[in-house]
Amino acid sequence: MRDFAIWYTPGFADACRVIVNDRDEAFNLTNRWNTIAVLTNGTRVLGLGNIGPEVSLPVMEGKALIFKYLGGVDAIPVAVRAESPEEFIKVAKALEPTFGGFNLEDIQSPDCF
Repeated sequence: MRDFAIWYTPGFADACRVIVNDRDEAFNLTNRWNTIAVLTNGTRVLGLGNIGPEVSLPVMEGKALIFKYLGGVDAIPVAVRAESPEEFIKVAKALEPTFGGFNLEDIQSPDCF
């Protein structure tokens, strides 16, 4: 606990000062460079159909494990309740600063396009 103040305050603040001047530095100074979102609304899960976001979450967790074990990429499953493609896109855009990429999964056609 004694070292916590050393790690937290100056360490994080220094990275923030660099990123504020160049947003792309977030890829170098955070885990963003190796983190993707496995993003779904659960409307077209293979073999299960339109099961919704909560029910599709275990499938997305499995896909995240594939990214980690086969590619070394940290993947976070994100199940979204979105009624339209525009709403889904809005959510993805809002999450964009956190992730280096998105893997869109199990979204019904034509919304997936």
